[in-house]
Amino acid sequence: MKEKLNIFFLCFFIAVFVAAAAIWLVFSYRYRQQLSNEEHTYKEIQNKLIRENTWKDTDKISFYDNSNDNSENTRNKNIKTSHGLDIAKIPDVDFNSLKKYNNDIYAWIQIPKLGISYPVLQHRRINNYYLTHNLDKSFGYPGCIFSETGSKKDFSDALTVLYGHNMKNGSMFGMLHRFDNTDFSKVKCYINIITPISKIRYKIVTNAVWGTKNIPSSFKNSDEGLIKLLNTVRLNLSHKNTIHLKKSISSKNQHMLVLSTCGSNDRSRFLIIALKQNEWRIKF
Repeated sequence: MKEKLNIFFLCFFIAVFVAAAAIWLVFSYRYRQQLSNEEHTYKEIQNKLIRENTWKDTDKISFYDNSNDNSENTRNKNIKTSHGLDIAKIPDVDFNSLKKYNNDIYAWIQIPKLGISYPVLQHRRINNYYLTHNLDKSFGYPGCIFSETGSKKDFSDALTVLYGHNMKNGSMFGMLHRFDNTDFSKVKCYINIITPISKIRYKIVTNAVWGTKNIPSSFKNSDEGLIKLLNTVRLNLSHKNTIHLKKSISSKNQHMLVLSTCGSNDRSRFLIIALKQNEWRIKF
């Protein structure tokens, strides 16, 4: 009797193990298939809807320059100067066709040095909707690059935060960790943001580590809020450069872009912090 009972339990545990393994294989296959499908969709979009810059008519484009700490902001500047070379590097995006994939798309982010190039989305009601939903609104990974519902879509806020998963395959914001030990006082790296009516270039000034608290609700959307953020997060920046950065923010109207992804553990977030350098905007 005892021997039969032992055989029964052995068979039961084997059956449970096989069932668990089968379920894991099914979910693992679906996960890999979903990642593959999303990667294919993004590549299709990049190949079809991202084109070389065509913005050349200076009469219809206003220009904002915040790249020189000692110069005033200028508008309607001739973009055929060195700044014309800058805008030539920022591509055009076919937003009319792009919105057919998802109407919540409102911008495009590009980091040339990392090969990051994705649409930016914002759900109308749910802040973190695209943390768990894909471009076609299916549930799962890798999600999308997104901003919260209160973030202005023209990037005119003093503080704009974009979120994306730290994917192991390098997609979304998975490549940001290549900047873990980068000294941005010595290395120039830019983030391009394209909207239907503007092209914006941000210069990365530092990376940082932060906890899990919500960034926009923790810091005011103002110059004072930006200083508080710099005082709170753990910056990968020398004391001298930190002081210089704070002075730069205090002395003029700055616009900060923060890219947020998972850190080294569940209790931390890795941040890339950038300041707006130039903006080209279509006149109406």
